[in-house]
Amino acid sequence: MNGFLMLQNCAVLFLSITVLSIIQFLTLPAIKGQDGVNATEIILAADNVPPYVYLNERGEMIGTLVPKLSAIFQEAGIKHRFMYTPWNRAMSDTLNKTNVFMFPLSRTKVRENRFEWIVPLQETSYRLYGFKGDFDPQKIDITSGDYMFVCQETTVLCTILRSFGIPEKSIVKKSSIEISQIAKMLKRGRIDFLILTESGLETYTTIMGVNVSDMVVLDKYSYQVVEYLAGNKNIDKTLLLKLRSAALILEKKQLEKTWPCLGSK
Repeated sequence: MNGFLMLQNCAVLFLSITVLSIIQFLTLPAIKGQDGVNATEIILAADNVPPYVYLNERGEMIGTLVPKLSAIFQEAGIKHRFMYTPWNRAMSDTLNKTNVFMFPLSRTKVRENRFEWIVPLQETSYRLYGFKGDFDPQKIDITSGDYMFVCQETTVLCTILRSFGIPEKSIVKKSSIEISQIAKMLKRGRIDFLILTESGLETYTTIMGVNVSDMVVLDKYSYQVVEYLAGNKNIDKTLLLKLRSAALILEKKQLEKTWPCLGSK
């Protein structure tokens, strides 16, 4: 049985690599010799969204998505620079400038036609967290209007709350607020719940000065989304092809590196 499953996995990996190779073969001729875009420096704008991207003590942008994007741009041979940019400014610059891309941006129906979705970066699941002992997770009705939430109107968080059926009267909508500030509001009891990803839970409990074990998740509520590197709709098409091809090449290399059927190392 184990041998059958291994062969099955190998077949899936082989198919994936074959498809990626075909796409790479079809894409590369279209961008070969198109080096004019290499002279343009691309600004990769991001707000503080730990653990994915944030400023360290030296003012440098770090996080799980930074090396991933660096690898894509290096593979594509495109000059780039990371820049801390408040969320609303990053969104405005991306919508109005062809050399500014923002990340990570959740792809939603409302945003679909406003941006060029350059490459997917990660799949994310958002959950609702509150303090253990403040409520009974089995009986609570968060749509009752008895609980308070806060979100920044231009982020995906307000979309998530509405998808959960939270009434508008229970949502405090801010023009600009960081998740770290929302976490502190939860700690002070000004709101009842915080929307987080599982990977961000440790970061924000540290900010609040509490333990992960002090929190409880409402299993009934979950919102899945794919987060992208997003750009202007008028992005240079050669640049777009270069970046997408680079992402495919790196994905193919990663598959080959971990392909057990070939004993790759």
